[in-house]
Amino acid sequence: MSVNKLISKICNLPVPLKKKDVPSPIMLKKVFFHMQSRIMESKTGSFRFKKDETQVLLLALEKAMEHGYLQDENDRLDELKRRVNDGRSALLKEGAHDPTGKGARKMVKIIGAPRKKRDWSLIHCDFVILKEATNTSEALIETAKRYNFSNVSSLIQGLRKHKVKNLPSHTSEFATKNISAHNISKK
Repeated sequence: MSVNKLISKICNLPVPLKKKDVPSPIMLKKVFFHMQSRIMESKTGSFRFKKDETQVLLLALEKAMEHGYLQDENDRLDELKRRVNDGRSALLKEGAHDPTGKGARKMVKIIGAPRKKRDWSLIHCDFVILKEATNTSEALIETAKRYNFSNVSSLIQGLRKHKVKNLPSHTSEFATKNISAHNISKK
């Protein structure tokens, strides 16, 4: 007897389920309660199940694990919803149009949104390649333009963290000048 036939028998279905048919959650619940009552009736504590009954119990365990996963996911979403609501209330409290952006920063901090980060390994590779083709200052300016730096100073500091040597000072006039103010002649 297959699992579907056992389910049909327990649920008193007029036409038994075929192998392709998927039992409804109501049927499964009825079968699981039937198996539970059968286990509870045993006074000795030892159980002998037929192959189909064992498969039904395995199906019950599978559904329980799936339910546990869904419960964990539901808890995670509830926590996220709570944090978003707390962030909204902080934004409304501080003001959404505050010129300092204090409300938005508080909201981002409460929600725990990830910060946008630069890919410094890629920036480092581009700078090294450009430095071989041109001089250091032109390579710095071109790299800063490619990666939308407002000036070269922060690029220099980041490259120093990646062990690039022989860079100009990040506090020099060259480094603090806005990128658009640098004029590089095209060859």
